[in-house]
Amino acid sequence: MTLCIRRSKSLKPTKNSTSSYYFYFRNFNFKSIRHLPKVVLGLFRWAEVQKGFKHSEFAFCTVLEILVENDMKTSAYWVAEKAISVNLHRVADVLIDGYLKYDVSVKLLDLFLWVYSKKSDVKHCLVVFDKMVRSGLLPDVRICNIILRILRDRNLVGKAREVYGMKGDFGVEPTIVTYNTMLDLYCKEGEVQQALDLLLEMQRRGCCPSDVTYNVLINGLSKKGEFDQAKELIGEMLNNGLKVSAYTYNPLICGYCQKGMLIEALGLGEEMEVRGALPSIWTYNVFMHGFCKLGRVSDARQWISVMLKKNLVPDVVTYNTLIYGHCQLGDITKALFLLSEMRRRNVNPTVVTYNTMMDGLCKHGDLDGAMRLKDEMINYGVFPDAFSYTILIDGSYKAGNMLMAKEVFDEMVSKGVEPDWLSYTTCITSELKLGE
Repeated sequence: MTLCIRRSKSLKPTKNSTSSYYFYFRNFNFKSIRHLPKVVLGLFRWAEVQKGFKHSEFAFCTVLEILVENDMKTSAYWVAEKAISVNLHRVADVLIDGYLKYDVSVKLLDLFLWVYSKKSDVKHCLVVFDKMVRSGLLPDVRICNIILRILRDRNLVGKAREVYGMKGDFGVEPTIVTYNTMLDLYCKEGEVQQALDLLLEMQRRGCCPSDVTYNVLINGLSKKGEFDQAKELIGEMLNNGLKVSAYTYNPLICGYCQKGMLIEALGLGEEMEVRGALPSIWTYNVFMHGFCKLGRVSDARQWISVMLKKNLVPDVVTYNTLIYGHCQLGDITKALFLLSEMRRRNVNPTVVTYNTMMDGLCKHGDLDGAMRLKDEMINYGVFPDAFSYTILIDGSYKAGNMLMAKEVFDEMVSKGVEPDWLSYTTCITSELKLGE
């Protein structure tokens, strides 16, 4: 079908009228072609690229209304993006003020919230959300959950609490995703008791916890050293018929290993396999680190054969852990051998690998070896960070080589690596000691 649009003389653009295209677009009777959304979209695309076209909130609202009513979501998203790109943020105000029907306004406002969230524009996202709920225009719970996730990822705890509270106050029912997001937020902030209180709330409201719910809580409790409570939640998961996994057990195993409680950690490793939860490479790396912290590097190495039997390939963390263990024992030769083995097995060393190795060399008096390793890492495309240089500065001072320490510090600055508090503290402390 071809649609012919005839412009009257009064709407014909003139040389003196810079807004004539806007006037024509605004005054065109869209009701006659509401059932032809592609034509409306085409007309809008044509008008908005014309010289002198004035962008209008009402023009955008009209086009968006037609697209949404005809279920052209992708096109509506593009138009909403266009409105935001030309700073027409007041389109949301027009929608809230009741320019369109309630259901259409809610859909469009949800769309704007979606666009803002995709652009990580927290400021406008929160402004629109606040205006919506206070005007009785309830956003879709999925959009609310997206906003909460953005706030969680940016550690905006206060704002997340505010959004969660407003949802409840204005009748937006939380889902399992809502609860899991808030639980994760609380646990990351160390507010485990609030997370447990929220668990009770969701259960009271008939929302059954999922495996993700429990995994988040177990992780939070383990980081706080609340191992018994974490184990109780594993039991609760099993009683509720939920499947446990490495994500369930790894945080608790890590917590035990950090406290030197290897017997308890190994016991959990056996339990998880009995429960059908397969250990991951991360699980074995944690065991190895636990043994290395206690100086039991030979025991740590035995886990590599266990990993290989389960078709798990040692990764960079595996090697970094063993290198750390050997350096702690002063066995630099074996640590250097592991560094060579990494390259042979195509496991690329990271800045952490080199920092661990350089620290070991410096602590055992081989400053020249550490400096050579710094040059080597650069040749392999791994660039030193602030901690790399701090290790070398500290090693130089301890070796009594003030000139080398100054050269390393100057190189650090010249390479654009900004010294951190540890770098400055190392320099000041070392110079004071030498001054004494």
